Amino acid sequence: MKSLNSLQKQNLVRLGNYIKTAREENHISLRNLSVLTKVSYATISKIENAKVPTINPNILVRISSVLKLDLVKMLVLAGYFELVFRLRYEKVNQNE
Repeated sequence: MKSLNSLQKQNLVRLGNYIKTAREENHISLRNLSVLTKVSYATISKIENAKVPTINPNILVRISSVLKLDLVKMLVLAGYFELVFRLRYEKVNQNE
């Protein structure tokens, strides 16, 4: 695993807790979430336990869709600040 700074690690822990809490509140097992999202059980477990340094944004899209979570919050916690900024900036410019 690549070296993460303290803030990155804290954010990954927050993201994992956010997902796990929502999953448990919805009474969905890891295995069921895996089936519903088409993301491997092992990958979801690693995300929930902050054991991966980077997470594919498409995985976050799938998880947020099933658990009805805030995708922007998830992307920011996963370290995709630039992506979120770019998407929001482009949306603002399109509306002008």
